[in-house]
Amino acid sequence: NSCFGLIKPSPAILSNPPRARKQTRRGKHSPKDSEFLMALKVGALLPALDGIEEWIGGRVTNVELEGYPVLFDFWALSCPFCLQNLPRLHEWRDQYADHGLKIVAVHLPMRDVDRQSENVRSALQKYGINEPCALDHEGILAQRFGTGGIWPYYFLFDAMGTMRSRAAGYSGLQILEKALQRSLALSTA
Repeated sequence: NSCFGLIKPSPAILSNPPRARKQTRRGKHSPKDSEFLMALKVGALLPALDGIEEWIGGRVTNVELEGYPVLFDFWALSCPFCLQNLPRLHEWRDQYADHGLKIVAVHLPMRDVDRQSENVRSALQKYGINEPCALDHEGILAQRFGTGGIWPYYFLFDAMGTMRSRAAGYSGLQILEKALQRSLALSTA
């Protein structure tokens, strides 16, 4: 079982090839965001977090994250790699909380069972995920971040809302760790 799955793109996305998007200011993009499939590049600004109807553990806004380094964790209940990486995320949450690190979970369903909110709530409790969790059942944030339907996918933003690193798959957190430490050093300087 691999966690690498694909979200079926809409016909509008298929008829318009991916292109660079213009970011006018933090969290604001050109009107054709939904056509953007490529993952955000290092240096990109934090995409808008609006449009998600259901959050567990509290809704998060771009304004609330200003001034904090933030790690976004795109995961799925049925993704074994996502669940295997949770202890490392919990370590970081505890170890770097005093440095201001915020973690935002984004549940992006892989299978039908993942679409049931109660299953996600149970998993959050079972696995000790205390962070705010967006239920991205429509793939809104996945498209804005450009996950390409890959689980798990991690995006690290500094306190200014600029992406410093991204990584995917089982080794994603290992790849991200040095960038996280550098970002925290920058945000506490």
